[in-house]
Amino acid sequence: MAIIVWKALRVLLLCLSCYGYLYLIVDKGKIKVEFSPAILFSAIGSAMFFAGILNILKETCFAIFIAGIAFAIYSFVKKYNPLRFICPGTVFFFICLVYLGYFYYGCKLREYDDFTHWGLVVRSLLQTDRLPNFMDTIIYKSYPTGSAGFIYFVCKISGISSEWMMLFAQAVFVIGCFMCLFAFVKHKVTGFLMIFVFAVAVLGSYRFVLSGLYVDVLLPLVGLTGILIGIYYDTDINRVLWAILPETVFLIAVKNSGLFFVVVIIIYVLIRIKWKTVKKGWAAAFISAPFLTLLLWQKHVDLVFDKGLASKHTMSVHGLKEAFLDKKPQAISEIFDKYLSVVFDLRNIFLLFLILAIVALVVVYLFQKQQFGTFLRLVSIGAVSYLLYQCSLLGMYLTSMPVDEAVRLASYDRYHLTIMIFVMGILLAGILQMQFSHKAISVLMLGVASAVNLFTFAPKLSYLQKQPLNTPARQNLEALIEEHQIPKGSSFVLFSEDDFAYSGYVCGYLLNNYSMYLYTGDPTGKMPKDIRRYDYIIIADPTEKTRTYVKNVLKIDDTRQVIRLKK
Repeated sequence: MAIIVWKALRVLLLCLSCYGYLYLIVDKGKIKVEFSPAILFSAIGSAMFFAGILNILKETCFAIFIAGIAFAIYSFVKKYNPLRFICPGTVFFFICLVYLGYFYYGCKLREYDDFTHWGLVVRSLLQTDRLPNFMDTIIYKSYPTGSAGFIYFVCKISGISSEWMMLFAQAVFVIGCFMCLFAFVKHKVTGFLMIFVFAVAVLGSYRFVLSGLYVDVLLPLVGLTGILIGIYYDTDINRVLWAILPETVFLIAVKNSGLFFVVVIIIYVLIRIKWKTVKKGWAAAFISAPFLTLLLWQKHVDLVFDKGLASKHTMSVHGLKEAFLDKKPQAISEIFDKYLSVVFDLRNIFLLFLILAIVALVVVYLFQKQQFGTFLRLVSIGAVSYLLYQCSLLGMYLTSMPVDEAVRLASYDRYHLTIMIFVMGILLAGILQMQFSHKAISVLMLGVASAVNLFTFAPKLSYLQKQPLNTPARQNLEALIEEHQIPKGSSFVLFSEDDFAYSGYVCGYLLNNYSMYLYTGDPTGKMPKDIRRYDYIIIADPTEKTRTYVKNVLKIDDTRQVIRLKK
């Protein structure tokens, strides 16, 4: 009981610390409440990223926490009224927090990529209080750790390092980004419903959005936050460069592909900035900080990993050159053909964006003509961003992605989801800020926008309902490991019927060792080379076929599901 009370107290102190920073952003920074959570979370994630590179992760974590408490106390001394934070956006935020707490409590990681990277990195940070290096089991060495740093902060300060808290922390960040759209609402009821439908559509679009630590949704939402701040404070953009800076830095810290959103934001700001009055130092820092962050990360990877910049999906000149030269002209031609056929397919959901944009442009021109130019600019930003993204995505398939994945356009749907969230968010913000004099026009736009979002993201409500706490595959392996007391770090031969090696990576995650041989069926009947170098044989799916193979081919007369090879 005492432990529960202590952790509850730590969670409250974490909230108090965050409140201190929110007070600073809103009261001293003169930023609308709706933008403040996303700015704060991006700043914390960026700070933890740099702290990890400097190897002061734990110290920075508690320094940020204590400083937040101090700012909160200062706000109380100044008799600042916390009720000023109450607005429809914060109500939405806290309702989502309560539901997400119920949704995640007790659940465990279940998605494939969490066992190969995202969950692996967060766990490593929490266990070692530093970024992974050559001593750790990390598969994708060059992937930045920004999202993991934010999760580390939440888990470390709250004292809850369970996997459900990892998922909860990232989901809270996502909701904080959705909250930014509330700043644009002019017609309250219809505006709130549009945002709600958009959030539900995005969160329910794929199972991994809520059930994993993937960053395919976090990335565009952080980018959306950055550009929305610039759009909202368009006439005062010089003053809010400091508020956009955390998002641009954090985008690089989350994933290399965040560079695309950084470029879009910087181009927009450079076009809209008032050069005569802007502080040149701030402008230089705003432009250079993301690129310096990328350079710093690459230097870090090169320093702490052996051939780190030669690992898969690395954004370096050498890595891109190697991946491109590995592709033969026939493969390049095949990639081009497949890519163009997907982009120009009539089933491309970007056509729905164009439909909504055209309808909205016509309505704005007829009923809100004085704001037509502003709205057209936002539509243009979305359309140009989509075009540039598709060009950069094609470049990724041709350069950084391995040839076997590139020819089948691996993960294209996920990557396409990323840009659709970004462009639909910009378009929605434009619609929300239109002040239509007739309520019927607002209702019409609500109906059209909601329908387009639902068709674009095709959400499944089952993804928004509380899921089983564990997957059968993981539950089975956890039981075997516990029952047979297999020690951490053990290498293994895994017999599984899983063609995508899901069970293998789950087992590697649980044992913290990816030295494995995965048996999914061997028609040759030959014994794997050096099988005796592994510590254990684990039979996840006991069948007559696997038992016969173990007995006749491996020459091991043992019917148990876990067999120790090394004594």
